[in-house]
Amino acid sequence: MRILIPFSGGINSTYALWRYLAETDHEIHSYRHIESFEAQDRKRTAALAMVDWLKTNVRDFTFWEETGTLPDGAEQLEPVRIGFTQTWDVGRIIPRWEKQEQVLDSVQPDAVVRGYSQEQWTFDLLPVRLTDVRKRLFDRDVSVYCAGHPTLETAIDFMNPLDPATWMTEVWRPLGEIITGRFEQLEALPQALQDLREKECDEYHPPDVNGRRCRECLYEDFLERRTDLTGRQKDQELARLAQYDSNFATADPETYAPVVAISAALIELNDY
Repeated sequence: MRILIPFSGGINSTYALWRYLAETDHEIHSYRHIESFEAQDRKRTAALAMVDWLKTNVRDFTFWEETGTLPDGAEQLEPVRIGFTQTWDVGRIIPRWEKQEQVLDSVQPDAVVRGYSQEQWTFDLLPVRLTDVRKRLFDRDVSVYCAGHPTLETAIDFMNPLDPATWMTEVWRPLGEIITGRFEQLEALPQALQDLREKECDEYHPPDVNGRRCRECLYEDFLERRTDLTGRQKDQELARLAQYDSNFATADPETYAPVVAISAALIELNDY
């Protein structure tokens, strides 16, 4: 089986690539592209070092880098969840999906692995809610697996039910209750891969400066400060306070904003 795995060097895609290399004998194809908001040289260097480690210590696979930097997408605001008031600019990642479509057409895989983890359930999945994107990414004879799923080859049907709201209720939210989170996935990686990981921010941002919070630095603080919790326990506590996976119904449709909710939860859990 030919499997395509988009790879950035972040926790979720690294876990996806490592797991399918280590636990299957499938023909793995993986690629990396650069987005304008993730264009640091240090991240590319770390990602390529991870690829080299995996090829040397696990097994060989096909890997390539797409040339150039993806363009910035035009602003397109969408509700964070169906029926919610707060919005998020999905336009910034539409070029990512357009690139994925091109690679799917080129590689013609039997399956694609998406590096999902629990905190992505703060949103109702955006590409399923956008009819054109959904059709181009998922309406094809390609199985879709989620790396954080307990089993490697449980295909997720992203086209049915056709109604997005019904799909969220019947497919997306139940899936969020069994998927692993970023900290459990990080903890599962070999230590050598963990050591190669680059932090998201170029410099450390204090927890709360004039009301502004950096979620990525708060994640790093959580990892370093709460060594009393396992990776799974970190993910569970974060989901409870930030109101996702099995806790999604506690979110206020008028005020809920995923990044704000996660940041507030991390402030509380880090106990500064």
